[in-house]
Amino acid sequence: MLFFTICANNYLARALVLGDSLKRNDPAADFYIVLADKAAPSVDYSSLGHPILFIEQIENKAGHLWSRYNTVELSTSIKPRAFQYFFAEKQADPVVFLDPDIAVYAKLDEVYRQLEQSDILLTPHILQPIPYDGLTPWETPFHRVGIFNLGFLAVKRTENTGRFLQWWKERTYEFGYNRQQEGLFTDQIFINHVPVFFEKVSILKHPGYNMAPWNLQERRLTRQDDGYLVNGTYPLVFFHFSTFDFGKIELPWRKYDRFRIIDRPDLLPLYTQYNDWISERGEEKLAGLPPAYEQFRLSQQRRMERHHYRSKNIMQKIFWGSLGILPVKFKKKMIYFFNKDLERHK
Repeated sequence: MLFFTICANNYLARALVLGDSLKRNDPAADFYIVLADKAAPSVDYSSLGHPILFIEQIENKAGHLWSRYNTVELSTSIKPRAFQYFFAEKQADPVVFLDPDIAVYAKLDEVYRQLEQSDILLTPHILQPIPYDGLTPWETPFHRVGIFNLGFLAVKRTENTGRFLQWWKERTYEFGYNRQQEGLFTDQIFINHVPVFFEKVSILKHPGYNMAPWNLQERRLTRQDDGYLVNGTYPLVFFHFSTFDFGKIELPWRKYDRFRIIDRPDLLPLYTQYNDWISERGEEKLAGLPPAYEQFRLSQQRRMERHHYRSKNIMQKIFWGSLGILPVKFKKKMIYFFNKDLERHK
């Protein structure tokens, strides 16, 4: 089984911790980091301990993506193409994606078992109803971002998944924006349709998979000698440290306000250990590296805005200058319609 993640240089320490934790629990697993970024001169990629693939190595039309998308959108839009690459170029089967801010605590045995009968394996954000009590999360926010969390996806190489990946890629390449008000949320929102559109799709309802800040209301940890149990029964397989704030041992309570870390002492050792792990892997240094494609995209955007501003000023000067040769009555009408047009485009 081949595993991969996707990130920019600023998330590289977290991706390395993912690879380290995966290999500790499954030494035979292949693991790759796809870097949606340019090589940073200050990073020795050959010494990191996990193979790195740059985005241009898996997609020769990457410019179409990074010229339009921010770093998160770019990293998620390339995901279906990465699956296709690993199937075709590495002859891998099956292939599993994990988000870079995940740590693995046990071998993913249930994935191996379920893929014997399934082609596509998904994990939902939540497994149980959440009472509406004024706290977050509750069920409705998942309607905007997707029922399934794409921090995890496992896919076998079949004709069925070939159709799925091509369908998904067409959408992430054109509509992979984070524009929730338009019904778009990166690569994730499209996956709502997958159990309907494609065959042999399974939903992994094991609470030890993809435990995360958005489902803490239904899952609690207890420590055991060789790991953790979820709800006293299920081994914790991987935890998704979404929106983890380095150096602050705290839950993302501004986004999910049900719990702070003081309310969940069961999570304190987990969060403390994760903070130590990413620190050892160079988080302080790597997190400060600006994503190269993001910088380029923003500079292009600023250049276009400046060009538009200059062009607009020139046209205004030409317009106002041309009024000097017109009769006064006609000037007033022209000024009125010009100002109306400006108001309409504000």
